[in-house]
Amino acid sequence: MSTFYSLRWFKQRGVLSYGAAVLSVVIALLIARLLQVQYHFESFVLFICAMIFSTWFGGVKPGLLAVALSLLAFHYYFLFPIYPSGMDVEMPRLLVAAGTSLLIVILSAAQASATEALRESELRFRRLVEVMPVAVYVCDMSGIIQRYNNRALELWGRAPKSGDTAQRFCGSLRIYAPDGRSVPHEESPMAKVLRTGVQVRDVELVIERPDGSRITVVVNIVPMCSDKGELIGAINCFQDITERKQAEEVALQNAQKIQTISMQKEEHLRLVIDTIPAMAWSVRPDGVVDFLNKRWLDYTGLSLEQYVKEPTGPIHPDDIPRVLKKWHVNSAAGQPTDDEMRLRRADGEYRWFLVRTVPLRDAQGNIVKWYGTSTDIEDRKRAEHALRGAASQLEALSRRLVDLQESERKELARELHDRIGQSLTALNINLKILGAALPSQASDELRARLADSEKLIESTTAAVGNVMSELHPPMLDDHGLVLALDWYARQFSARTGLLVAVRGLEPAERPAPETEIALFRIAQEALNNVVKHARASQVEITIERSGFNYVMSVKDDGVGFDAANENAARRPGLGMVTMRERAQAVGGRFEVRSMPTGGTRLTVQVPA
Repeated sequence: MSTFYSLRWFKQRGVLSYGAAVLSVVIALLIARLLQVQYHFESFVLFICAMIFSTWFGGVKPGLLAVALSLLAFHYYFLFPIYPSGMDVEMPRLLVAAGTSLLIVILSAAQASATEALRESELRFRRLVEVMPVAVYVCDMSGIIQRYNNRALELWGRAPKSGDTAQRFCGSLRIYAPDGRSVPHEESPMAKVLRTGVQVRDVELVIERPDGSRITVVVNIVPMCSDKGELIGAINCFQDITERKQAEEVALQNAQKIQTISMQKEEHLRLVIDTIPAMAWSVRPDGVVDFLNKRWLDYTGLSLEQYVKEPTGPIHPDDIPRVLKKWHVNSAAGQPTDDEMRLRRADGEYRWFLVRTVPLRDAQGNIVKWYGTSTDIEDRKRAEHALRGAASQLEALSRRLVDLQESERKELARELHDRIGQSLTALNINLKILGAALPSQASDELRARLADSEKLIESTTAAVGNVMSELHPPMLDDHGLVLALDWYARQFSARTGLLVAVRGLEPAERPAPETEIALFRIAQEALNNVVKHARASQVEITIERSGFNYVMSVKDDGVGFDAANENAARRPGLGMVTMRERAQAVGGRFEVRSMPTGGTRLTVQVPA
């Protein structure tokens, strides 16, 4: 519907423009004829006026129509057939007039177009200013408000009277500085800009509205100059920042509350830190100590200032190089660190402390502070020293016990060999003599008993030999560990049916006797454990030299054990304890592992 009326309006405007062009030429013709008859007036001037009017009113096309009609009228009514003799004279005038008319039409059209464009641009600017969320107003050199937008009215709360000299520089009746001081209009930022010509940026003011309410605004004033550079006024753009200021005030109050709470918590934390049973401290990123708790100060008898001047003073001189080196490495890497050192007490006594230091980082990962504690471990160090002494004594006692045990076994084996062995041999000889001396008429029963006695003495002799080998294998002293284990493995296999293989070469330099007997006894106990628990079919014993150590491993293909079963690991059997003690008695290490493919590997490593 609106489109239809718009088209109809454009059609009516076009008809009116062309009608105005025709009417203006007719009026110019009538007036020219009248003036020419009475006063001999130049008629073409009136036609020029008609063309200018048509172009101004209707545009280029109505102007061209007025030109054509004017030329026809001028030619017909003023040249031919009324003045045929003047045709040669007036024709050049007519052509010049036509050219002049066209130029006038074009210039008039251009001026009208420029005027319309300027009017539309000004209208768009006014509309833009009206819808801007920022208040805008313009003052002339006397400070009188000439123009303003709707946002300025909203912030002022009133409409200033146009041209009122009593209301200059600002539409608000009262102006205040942010601190509450009243600002006269003559000293307002607008007045200063109009006096100096220097713009004002981001100045905060408080303006009061007619209802008594006040708002905070930020003003930006720019001077306006003419084409010649003369100051002709200024334009003020100001914006309501009341909510922002209130938010800033609330934020400031919250920040103050947070700071107060933080200080209270910090004081409480400091009190807690002063009462904890440890010495606490903090260090800046540059390595300077900035806090020591009361327990630290009481222990060392130093003040914070004294310690900052000489930070290594309380540390034992023998510990300083190691402590500083470790601190520099860990601080450069930004990693937490633990260290043990001796610190001097106020009475001069040194005690052992465990010193732990951790970094505090910001959101970007930068270290802002180091925090540390120093815990007294003097009693623990003494207990550790006593425990190490007891362990050494226990190891020596265990070694002595093993030596005594082996010595007694060796002595017992010798006694069995020298006494019982010889007695059994003599008894066997006597039985053989008795058997040879029996008369032919002796009963079969007597001969059978004599033969049975001989077999009994042979089995007893073999049993005594086995006991002697168990007590102290003669192969070990005569041929070394590898051959002794090989001999024992064959006997063990024959006795139990378990396949045992010994791999290794006898070293060029034999181990110490106590080392050989310890490894031999561990292998014996390991084989006994395999038979009792492993349900294995074969065992492999390996002996080799590795650097400054002898390494013996016993590996079976049995069921192994569950390495994740902590209870089993914490309750080792007597055989495991015995093997471990024998290894430790000669300064070695003992390890048992269950293999992923099944079975168990026992490893003993002893010094060569």
